Amino acid sequence: MLVQLIAILALCITTMYLQYDTSNLNVKQWYSDWCSIKLVAVDSQDRQRAKDIQELYSDSELQKTVYKYMDDKQIDNDKVVNQTSQYVAPWIVFLILSFIAWVTFSIFLLFDKKCPPCKRFQRDYLRDPLSKRELFIPSCAAIFFNIIIGSVCIVGIMYGSQIANGLNNAKCEFMGLYYDLLYYNSINGFTGLYNVTQSLGTLNQSIQDFQFDTIGTYQDQISNSTNQSLIAFNQTHYLYKRDQLQSPLPILSTTNGIDFTIPDESYLSASLIYDYLLSYNNETHYNITKSTYQNLSVTNLQYLNITPQIDYILDYYTSQINCQQQLELTSIPITTVQFATAVNNGLSQSQSAVTQLEQSSKDIYDLIYPVGNFSNSVSDFQYAAYCLVLITTLSSIAAILVIQFQEKYKFRIFVHSTWFIYCIFMILGFILGGIVHPSTAVTAQACQYLDTYINNETFYNKSTLINNTNAKNVLYQCFYTSSGNIFNAFNMSDAALFMSAYSSALRKFNTLYVSNLIKGVTVQQLLQSNRQAINNIATGTVIDLQDSKNLQILQNTFNNITGVGCVEIQSVSCNGTGNGGFNNPTQAGSLSITTCWHPSYMLTQTGSCPSQGQYFQQLKTFYQNQKDSWQIAITDLDNLILMNSQIYSALTQQSDKIRQYELRQNQSLYALSQISNGTNCTFIKNQFQKIHDGLCVLFLPAIYRTTILIILLSFALFFGSILNCCYGFRIARVEEFGVTQTKILPYEAVKETGQMKGQSEILEDQYDDIFL
Repeated sequence: MLVQLIAILALCITTMYLQYDTSNLNVKQWYSDWCSIKLVAVDSQDRQRAKDIQELYSDSELQKTVYKYMDDKQIDNDKVVNQTSQYVAPWIVFLILSFIAWVTFSIFLLFDKKCPPCKRFQRDYLRDPLSKRELFIPSCAAIFFNIIIGSVCIVGIMYGSQIANGLNNAKCEFMGLYYDLLYYNSINGFTGLYNVTQSLGTLNQSIQDFQFDTIGTYQDQISNSTNQSLIAFNQTHYLYKRDQLQSPLPILSTTNGIDFTIPDESYLSASLIYDYLLSYNNETHYNITKSTYQNLSVTNLQYLNITPQIDYILDYYTSQINCQQQLELTSIPITTVQFATAVNNGLSQSQSAVTQLEQSSKDIYDLIYPVGNFSNSVSDFQYAAYCLVLITTLSSIAAILVIQFQEKYKFRIFVHSTWFIYCIFMILGFILGGIVHPSTAVTAQACQYLDTYINNETFYNKSTLINNTNAKNVLYQCFYTSSGNIFNAFNMSDAALFMSAYSSALRKFNTLYVSNLIKGVTVQQLLQSNRQAINNIATGTVIDLQDSKNLQILQNTFNNITGVGCVEIQSVSCNGTGNGGFNNPTQAGSLSITTCWHPSYMLTQTGSCPSQGQYFQQLKTFYQNQKDSWQIAITDLDNLILMNSQIYSALTQQSDKIRQYELRQNQSLYALSQISNGTNCTFIKNQFQKIHDGLCVLFLPAIYRTTILIILLSFALFFGSILNCCYGFRIARVEEFGVTQTKILPYEAVKETGQMKGQSEILEDQYDDIFL
């Protein structure tokens, strides 16, 4: 058991570089079986107790021997025996002394008739029977030690499963380590070397086609030209702002609705609605333009649905351009010859690592499985032994109480059987203690080695536990580097970084692609909505006057004139059956039905009915002037819409091209993603810590506690067996001679009286036949 335990601690480090036929492996099944039980959690206090036990067994000479075995896989049995003799010797001494004591005691009790010198110590039970007081004190002593034995058994039953618990934890964490390394680790997202190897194989098979297709997808570098277009869009947009060279602001008006006056800035221009449309969110006067716009009348706001556009547009396109630019940049390293070579070499080394891991997992299984079964058997034996001794103890106490208070002396047979059972378990206890105690000392040294190995970089570098340089480099990456990049040991860390960067850029692109399908439509709608708002001013739907009473009077006068050919001017809809909005008028041909004209349609006409002639020209002049004033602003917005359309088209075409590329290279890109997720192996150190917890934080204290219990139980059984034996034989004397409450004359006193001389000779003959 000792050699097996040390071998477990050694093999938990050398888990990656052995070879054998992998056809019979089933790591998943072993992991499922060994981790089906509930594991015992440990905390800082548990670890501190385990550390205290290790310090308690601190032995420099034994430590050197154990460390040498861990490094060289060789052990000097004679040296180990000599160094552990201090832990075995006390148990041998106790066993010999207890055996001598029991042999002497048995001879005295059983063969005193054949031992003449013993007669001087003999008591004349015929003349001097035992008193009840002389029975009470031994019964109390026997009960006291039986209670101690029972208490130790109860404690042993409570903690009897901890040895198995420690090994069960270690077993599960061992197989969990292999499962995580080979298949998947949920905490780090480690893909697993098995999946990484498959992915490298998939990528390696089609590496030339993959690289060629990747070059063709990004060779035009659309992001650069599109970015220049976006910069031009932003510059043009800025030049349309107030006080800039190409700005249409301020928009001047030469009429107040009826009379021509000195040109002045129009009402809606002065209301900063165009400034608000072109504003940036971080501008100092942004809130002013927003507040001024929002203070317009509800009627105007209904048709002037304006939203600042530039920040939303820049954000939308910048994210896409940056993403495509990142794809172009990260695609360059994975299209080189060096990358293809690294993938091929990495495939070879990862296949070797998987083979070695699988071999090691079988070796560990073959070693731990019987040890685990043995530990379970030991736990079961402990449990059964404690239960049997406890039952014996309870029987002993019950028999003593019945004898003492009910005077049922025939129950002494139970007392005699209990001390016989106690003797057997006492001997087994001393033998087991001689095995467990040195095992605890060796285990403590092995635990110290393991703890130092995974937490002390200097000790790790000096240790020769792992002779394979590549294997040691792999574990070094997992134990002592922040990145934990396992591909550093495969000489393909750069290639793995390139894969990770490209896969990350692709994931970001696909995320943006889905969201941009909606945002792209929103950008178009935003530009069109702003353009429509300004167009509503140019077409006369919204009147560019703060006080439009005079204009309204003129329009009402015009609309009130009816007759054949007369029309009705309405900005939005008509009162009656005529067509409203931008629709062409319909000649009703009847005096009772008039035709509805929108101001924009009125500008295309030369007149209406004669009765409206003088008013027709005034209205047409006003609407024409308003249209001309805002025409430059509309032209500017049309130009921005055109530039946006070109940017949107270029990005959309490139996005569709990338999507088609992803469909063609689906397997290779999936393999790339799997490989990039398989780089971080820092979880291995944490997994080794869990193995250490199972073996050293749970198992070591458990066997230490077992040693203490064996010491207590063995000595309690020694004294308990003697007391039960004495009490049993004393009850035999009581059953033979009875008990008395008073003192009677001793045998010699009776013998010396002449009156009793003849009777004394008879009694002497009877006494010789008494079995003490």
